[in-house]
Amino acid sequence: MIGIGYYPSWFTVFTALFDMRLDGHRENDSLMTLEEMLILGGVALIVGLVVFILQGIGLYKLGKRAGIGKKTLAMAFLPFVNLMLVGKIVGEISFFGKKLRHLGLYAMLAEIVSTAYCLVLAYAMYVLFIQNGASVEILNGYYTWNGLEGAAIHWKAFYDAHVYIEMIVGLVYAVLVLVLMLSFFRRYTARMGVLFSLLTVMVPCFREIIIFVFRNRELVDYAALYRARQEEIRRRQQQQQQQWGNGPYGPYGPYGGMGGSQYGNPYGTQNGGNASGNSQTATSAEPEDPFGEFSETPKDDGDPFQ
Repeated sequence: MIGIGYYPSWFTVFTALFDMRLDGHRENDSLMTLEEMLILGGVALIVGLVVFILQGIGLYKLGKRAGIGKKTLAMAFLPFVNLMLVGKIVGEISFFGKKLRHLGLYAMLAEIVSTAYCLVLAYAMYVLFIQNGASVEILNGYYTWNGLEGAAIHWKAFYDAHVYIEMIVGLVYAVLVLVLMLSFFRRYTARMGVLFSLLTVMVPCFREIIIFVFRNRELVDYAALYRARQEEIRRRQQQQQQQWGNGPYGPYGPYGGMGGSQYGNPYGTQNGGNASGNSQTATSAEPEDPFGEFSETPKDDGDPFQ
């Protein structure tokens, strides 16, 4: 029914429990009662409350280490507003070349809309599966109702359209949280940031738990660290080229190049020295014949047998 990770963790837990209990009732040809639905909702709220407190502790400690004021740190324990604190820890980010300064605010608004939609959907499920549970049956994998009257007809229409609403509301919420958490994890882990970000929108309660696990980590801008490392490598390369250019080997090593060489280029390249060791280019004179003494015109060396 509900895409995993598209909605707050407590509602994902609730729908999972609701579906399991509903299937059990259908196998026994019985109806789910209001008391059972309230129990499932209570279990989901308790799970959500526990992970929410863990997340608050983690955000409070991370925000304190990041130098955020005490008044702002109180946001860690406020529903919805805690995403704004995540945005403050992340700071300004670049997404597809655009600067995003209020990503935490956008994620908070998306979570509010998503939660409101979840509450409306939960009430629609109550009307259809509990109040009118006697008339529900499954045909070709879909729930159908017979004999609905009054407001139940409208809730049925809403339930039929909830898949399309879910695609819009849930996807917007998931994308904003994904981008926010991707930027967040880039501040605390260099290698696992992408994986952790995907898990936050795929696994219920993962976001709250992993933030608690990271509570004692120091804030590090790994993107800036990577740029600094690349700049250091580039600077060392430039210094090495300058040292070669001012030394006896020239800028390209012991075989010469644009700056010449003490020994010249033994291969006679165009930019290097020649085999004789000077800075002039190699000539095209014919090399000395190593078998000259056996040529047709022998030398006159006073040989009596010539």
